[in-house]
Amino acid sequence: MKKLLFFILMICCACDSWQTQVGKHTISGVITDQEGNVERLMTGVQAVVTNNVGKQVYSGDVIPEGTVGSSYSIAGIPQGEYEVVFQGKYYKPRAYVISISGDTELDVELEPIHVMKVEQDEIRFEPRVNEQTLTIRNMTETPISFGIRADLPSYDLVFLEMSAPGLKFDDRGWYGTVAPMSALDVEIKILRASMENMEGVLHVFSTTPYYWERYDVPMVVETSDRDLYANLKGTVKDAEGNPLEGVAVWNNCTETIVYTDGNGEYSFDALPYISMVRTEVYSEYHAFQTQSEDYAVKEFVMDFTLQPAHKHITFDRKHIDFGEGKIIEGAEKEKIEVNATSDTGEMVTFSIVSTTREADFAVSYNPASGVLKDSKKFVFSLARERSAGLGGYERNLVVRTEDAGSYVFRITYTNIE
Repeated sequence: MKKLLFFILMICCACDSWQTQVGKHTISGVITDQEGNVERLMTGVQAVVTNNVGKQVYSGDVIPEGTVGSSYSIAGIPQGEYEVVFQGKYYKPRAYVISISGDTELDVELEPIHVMKVEQDEIRFEPRVNEQTLTIRNMTETPISFGIRADLPSYDLVFLEMSAPGLKFDDRGWYGTVAPMSALDVEIKILRASMENMEGVLHVFSTTPYYWERYDVPMVVETSDRDLYANLKGTVKDAEGNPLEGVAVWNNCTETIVYTDGNGEYSFDALPYISMVRTEVYSEYHAFQTQSEDYAVKEFVMDFTLQPAHKHITFDRKHIDFGEGKIIEGAEKEKIEVNATSDTGEMVTFSIVSTTREADFAVSYNPASGVLKDSKKFVFSLARERSAGLGGYERNLVVRTEDAGSYVFRITYTNIE
């Protein structure tokens, strides 16, 4: 009898174990991003399975944070009605109500929580506007890294410059970091204008792998012929505010020199607009330091204040006239000597540069650099074989010195048959 009871008990236990194994099933499937255009790596996803009486039968990671995947599997779920909630650090919770009677496939779409936001829908440079701001906002409590790439037609005609704290640039674009729960303003400048209206895209993307997302910001540059030129003017004064007359002002855009009038004023007409201009002011009084400034022509006014020079040089002439001559093949040259004196008795380091680069009139000079003390001579030579066409030519030669300002020589030459 005892053996029979033991045998029956063993059968019951086996049946119960078999029923238990048979009655538990697996939920599996693929978790994907609800925004199909966002290239995001799925990570840090959890699931909670609750039965119809509110009891949790499963709670845990299905794609642990720090790992990357899309497939998941939840085993050991008994037969019945359940609510399955999927959620994650970078995704909004989403609930599914399912009936389990066997192994069940459940594909899941999660809506990402955006970690980054670009506040501008469009970047537009209107005529005579060459600066705009792109604001990138970090929506999380951890730093995020981002990149910016420009996709512009005729990119060789438009030079973009972007600046922001910590922003770096390489041949692929600009890269930086936004602090937690804060915004970063990226200043965008156009330093050279296209000859026609232009449309392109700025691709702004986070570079943190587990929550990669991208914003495409249209960029428009408006321009026209009448907007491409601007007049530049300004005033040159000394440190006490007195206007300086006869000061040479040069810019690298037109490669010309103008001189200030009795009010210390100068002007250039029809400079290409939104072009990087280097303007230098040379003291013709031999008493002020040279000042130079790089800027984009947009304000149309550039004032200079010259400080007293520490050292001085005196030249016996400012105008060199080679007179008339004709083109002769070969290396025929005429030499002109210019006397220079350092009237402080101190040595002055100098170098000579040409402010024009046109090939129809070439001037060589010797020495090109050196040290002046007391009386020295500059020797200029005209390379007449490079002259082209008939008529008069004018060039400016600048002697730049250390602590003694810069001095302009006007060189003229008339080519005849």
